[in-house]
Amino acid sequence: MGFEVGAKRNVASHYGPRTTDGQFGGQESSKEGLLKTAEWDFSYSNLPVAGTTALTFKLPANAMIKSAVIYITTAWAGTSTPTMQAGIVGATTDPNGLVDEAQGTNGLITTKGSVITGAGAFIGKTVGTTAASVTVAAQTGAFTAGSAKLRVTYVYNGNV
Repeated sequence: MGFEVGAKRNVASHYGPRTTDGQFGGQESSKEGLLKTAEWDFSYSNLPVAGTTALTFKLPANAMIKSAVIYITTAWAGTSTPTMQAGIVGATTDPNGLVDEAQGTNGLITTKGSVITGAGAFIGKTVGTTAASVTVAAQTGAFTAGSAKLRVTYVYNGNV
């Protein structure tokens, strides 16, 4: 990674890869038309929470959620046999609208490499008339270790 500063305007040009930790989420660039994918990387100490920062990626208003998948990258641990849930906060709020505790079981979240496919109430439905933030939390107990990636695929037509 390097920078070059132009002598005339004193503007810096960046060369090489840039790194990001992905905790605020982001949309994947694709050539799939209306089908979009957003991802959030998180750990037990920085779970996605709505309204904590303006940097957090939001699912656009009127987007229809096709799927939500959690990939366990480091096994989770916690108190009182925790389970995981993921949801949205927007025009309608549902803390387990993407993945509920029936999918985010303790057995799956405590196994590195697990893939959890969400079947919450918002799968196949629109997020509503305002942009929606994504939240992830422990349904029971509390987390003390672990990391994961949440991938949400949605259909969005900006002209709707």
